[in-house]
Amino acid sequence: MGKPQKNSKKKFKGKIEFLGTTYPSLESLKAVFKALIVKTKNDAVIEEPGKSQLLELLKHHEKGEEKIKGAKDFTVSLHPEYKQTRCFFVIKEDGTKEDFSFHKCLNNMVGETD
Repeated sequence: MGKPQKNSKKKFKGKIEFLGTTYPSLESLKAVFKALIVKTKNDAVIEEPGKSQLLELLKHHEKGEEKIKGAKDFTVSLHPEYKQTRCFFVIKEDGTKEDFSFHKCLNNMVGETD
């Protein structure tokens, strides 16, 4: 028999820097993006500084390069599969929209596993 599996879930603890601002915890940075989702009406274009924050955050998505290509704006709307969930979308120059999880981006940024 092999070695027992350790719980691979690890939580990031400590301060995190994002776009020149130091946040006391990952949760405090998550709160910035949660607040942006709450205050943005469905399909409204997100203005600065939110736009720059989302562009930088998206660089940490596992498909970030692909999602950023042709990016023009960002918005919030209902998730296509999970109808009760609002999430961020990148709006491409051709008018198409693609959703992304800010949680995945942040977790990748700090190396946290789900």
